[in-house]
Amino acid sequence: MPARFRLASPNLHRHLWRTRAGARMSTPAANSQLPFFHVVGFTGHRQLADAAGVDSAITEVLEELQREAPGEWIAMSSAAAGADLIFVRAALDLGLGWEAVLPLPLVDFERDFPPEEWKDVKTLLGRAEHLEVAAEPGSREEAYLTGGFEIVNNCDVLLAVWDGLPARGKGGTADVVAYARAMNRPGSSSIPRPRSCEKRISRACGCMTPTSAT
Repeated sequence: MPARFRLASPNLHRHLWRTRAGARMSTPAANSQLPFFHVVGFTGHRQLADAAGVDSAITEVLEELQREAPGEWIAMSSAAAGADLIFVRAALDLGLGWEAVLPLPLVDFERDFPPEEWKDVKTLLGRAEHLEVAAEPGSREEAYLTGGFEIVNNCDVLLAVWDGLPARGKGGTADVVAYARAMNRPGSSSIPRPRSCEKRISRACGCMTPTSAT
């Protein structure tokens, strides 16, 4: 099994993000050799009324974030069917690195997909810079909730493709959005919160919610 497809140790992942957090706090003048990172996390529904509209809206938001905040943007998300995969492909097409956070080990996550679709997802996972499995002992729903929380805890901005309704089950998009709002974790005051982004996502599918939303 390739090294990237493994249950990442918590210490390894926390070290990775501590390194990037340190880079974000360093200005080019203070240390010109440290990159300037921003992390855009994602959560979203599997079932979408207008997948093409969601794709277009996500791409526009990511492009706006790149324009308004200098430095490297890193995408962080799961790879569930629907909005997750649209986000991942849009981010990779724009040249963002991708950190994959899966709720379950690959052998269990694979069961969420038909065989032919899983082949494409596994190929996509091979493009991730890092893959972490956030699962802890508990139910499948709890694993999805833990994965969503992990993304919120490590991002500067959270994009959410959400219909505004309560979660249909534990670990749904609404639960992740509620956690992001409760944590109020913008990460860095220099990260932009473009007002126009929310309207574009809303027209397509629901809303765009930064982690600092109230």
